[in-house]
Amino acid sequence: MIQILILTASLLAITFFIINLVKAKRNGRLTAFLRDLLVIFLGLVMTAGIFYIAIRVLPRVFM
Repeated sequence: MIQILILTASLLAITFFIINLVKAKRNGRLTAFLRDLLVIFLGLVMTAGIFYIAIRVLPRVFM
């Protein structure tokens, strides 16, 4: 059941992204849109990296 929910949310996000990409290209703001998308992606990757490091290091520190 959870897989269906994740699939639906992913499809909605991809559809939203494609629609916004087409709108940005029509308005001539494609580079700004891609820059904002890159900043969001880098923020998510950094957050995931910090959580990964915290999960790997903290148990060793407190044991």
